[in-house]
Amino acid sequence: MKVAVIYTSTYPPVNGPISSDRRVRDIARGIARDNKDVSLIIPRWHYTGAQMIDHDINLVDIGSFVDKINLLNRIIFWIKAALYLIKNRFKCVVLYSPTIDSILLISILRISKISVVMEISDLMSHSLSGSLKGFFHLMGERILPRFCNYILPISNHIKNSIAEYHPKAKQIILPILVDSDNFSYSTKTNKFLKENCNLKEENIVIGYIGGMYKIYGIALLYKAIAILKKKGYSQVKLVVGGKLNGNDEIIDSVEMVNKLSLNHEVHLLGWLNTKQVIDTLSICDIMVVPHLDTPFNNAGLPTKLAEYSAMRKAIVCTKLGDIPNYFEDKINAILIAPNSVDELVNNLEVLILNKKYRDKIGENAFLVFQKHFDYLNVGQLLAPIFKK
Repeated sequence: MKVAVIYTSTYPPVNGPISSDRRVRDIARGIARDNKDVSLIIPRWHYTGAQMIDHDINLVDIGSFVDKINLLNRIIFWIKAALYLIKNRFKCVVLYSPTIDSILLISILRISKISVVMEISDLMSHSLSGSLKGFFHLMGERILPRFCNYILPISNHIKNSIAEYHPKAKQIILPILVDSDNFSYSTKTNKFLKENCNLKEENIVIGYIGGMYKIYGIALLYKAIAILKKKGYSQVKLVVGGKLNGNDEIIDSVEMVNKLSLNHEVHLLGWLNTKQVIDTLSICDIMVVPHLDTPFNNAGLPTKLAEYSAMRKAIVCTKLGDIPNYFEDKINAILIAPNSVDELVNNLEVLILNKKYRDKIGENAFLVFQKHFDYLNVGQLLAPIFKK
């Protein structure tokens, strides 16, 4: 059976994939494992020309002579994509986080009896509230599910949000995914990274790798490290991977680290590609997800949780959204109240002082990854769609 996944962002990544790139790739490869002919379709103006590393999926770029005229190019893309899918006899199309303009494609495919599946990872209307872009995302979230055969929400929060407006919509939760071919545990350490961060064998390394938006609670983590320093935990170091500049929504990590006098305790690594992420995870003992209690954070499910658990890391994360559906407090993760520096500090102390406990939490987190987050499970999760 021929299946297409449509992704309207830049691909293949030149400097390394972001979380959405990795999720699209994991979905496509997960479907392809079950002997399906899978194509990843992107707009030509987002095609980078970079070499594809995956031979199990086909990359198709579609565009026209008006690629640089924003609205018109999208209209033509949807029409040409529909014609391509019909001509090549595709049976099913997965739209990754589509916007309202994709209604044109969906309408054509419905007439042609091609099944349409809508994936939705975030409620972008929450984070872009009050803007024109946020309005278009809101329209997509509210209207598109009515015309799709299946919806793939990443969380129960999004599932319930869709059901509120479309109670008859057929939905299958597709949780966060991770590429188990790359994110695998290794006892080897990255000597270069250790030397550049001045890390010693006696150091307990706490890590955060991911988005640097203020709502992700990075400030709480910096404050926690400052408190641990005052308590005399000189062996504790923090490594942070993520963008160090951007807009007002992104925390100024350099300024905050300087303000808290943490230049010797915190190592800001900047943006990391996938290999660098894996290398950095390899030297960490504890990983933290300190997300604040916001509608956007409650709706989503952090990709980094899948990556951390795949690497057998002890995780401390805030108890938000669907996280408690996968992780049990003090069994396979430490779940803490959001916005609480004291609770973060207290639980970090417990893990810092007890290596056996850290290792146990990490091993149990790996079992969660195997059961729920491995991309190899995608075909089984989506079996009801392809059987029909």
